[in-house]
Amino acid sequence: MSLLAECLSPQFWLSWLLPLDLFPSLLNGIVEDEVLNHLERIKIYPIQIKSEDDLVREIARIANLSLKLGYQLEKENRMLSKEEAYVQLGHSASLLKAILYYAKQENFSITRSSEMVR
Repeated sequence: MSLLAECLSPQFWLSWLLPLDLFPSLLNGIVEDEVLNHLERIKIYPIQIKSEDDLVREIARIANLSLKLGYQLEKENRMLSKEEAYVQLGHSASLLKAILYYAKQENFSITRSSEMVR
């Protein structure tokens, strides 16, 4: 499976973009009950992916931002705030948008069985 195909899988989004200590917090009600009513709080910013190297760099950049936040939360012994949760969602949404655009440029498509075809 190519890196692009792997990035379009649900397992990727669950395992790589949110550190394990942050993911349960998002699921435990910080924004889950309201996020669909406040989509404007998710700030999507431009990310350009022109190669798999760019994709790797962006994944690492966002993962490092998430890890840094996780360490900060641990150091301060506190939970993720709503604002921080929306920032994290913005990183993930921005990356997903860039990956989907890159996949389109590379002529990838997703089949009903979630397999990638070129």
